[in-house]
Amino acid sequence: MEENKNNSTPISFTKSDTDQTQTPDYNPYGSAPSTGFSDPAPYQPSQPLKHSGLGIASFIMAIASILIGVISIIMFFTAIGSLISTRNEYLIEDPAYIEELIMGGAGSFMGSIVAVIVSVGITFVGLILGIIGACSKQRRKVFAVIGIILNGLGVMGTVVFFIFSIAVFSAGASALSGY
Repeated sequence: MEENKNNSTPISFTKSDTDQTQTPDYNPYGSAPSTGFSDPAPYQPSQPLKHSGLGIASFIMAIASILIGVISIIMFFTAIGSLISTRNEYLIEDPAYIEELIMGGAGSFMGSIVAVIVSVGITFVGLILGIIGACSKQRRKVFAVIGIILNGLGVMGTVVFFIFSIAVFSAGASALSGY
């Protein structure tokens, strides 16, 4: 037999315990062995996630909608208060006085209606932006979720406000028809 000239270990053609190519879990690409049904590792960003711009916009729209809604409720009750502030029965029987009350309160009623319409529009846009912001995967969802909750409350408040307005107007119309 010839002597090995490069002083390395001899080549063996038998299966050894250190031969990794013959083991069933050997992966030549260096990743962890697959167990079959395991989920891949979740996305780990190198930087912290930024807040969703759409979520922040939804949150701001919710705050603006709530403020406009409060202003519209104040205007509504101011108009109602101006209509029922006089307890003089003789003046209520005068059609000219009733017309003056209605025309004087019409500006507050109209302003209240316009404010409610603007508030509802802002609320629906904010709700849509909040839903879109909550669906983004690469952003934080805190402001989007808060915007969805506040805009949802705004929608519910608007529905309650309209039901209350209809009840007040129907009660006022039936009270005025009795004279």
